[in-house]
Amino acid sequence: MSLSFFVNKLNYQQVAHVYSFTIAFALIFDIFVDFSFHGYWYFENELLWDGLAAMILLVVPANIVFLNWYPFNTSLKKQVLYFIYWELFLIFI
Repeated sequence: MSLSFFVNKLNYQQVAHVYSFTIAFALIFDIFVDFSFHGYWYFENELLWDGLAAMILLVVPANIVFLNWYPFNTSLKKQVLYFIYWELFLIFI
């Protein structure tokens, strides 16, 4: 089972909202990049379904874990440091 399902701050409705928003935002962004800049399908002229699996299994749980541990009711300094730590973690993973 994914780590994102072991949440203690977010309720299941919030988790469903994160899933819906992340997938919808990624879809809108992909459509915009494709139609505006022809930014996809460099090597193949068909839809690559592997990206959907990566979105559902990797990106959405990472968003849930990020929001679950986010220090909402703390100082701006702690919130910025949390964001910087996540960025460093994702860069050096």
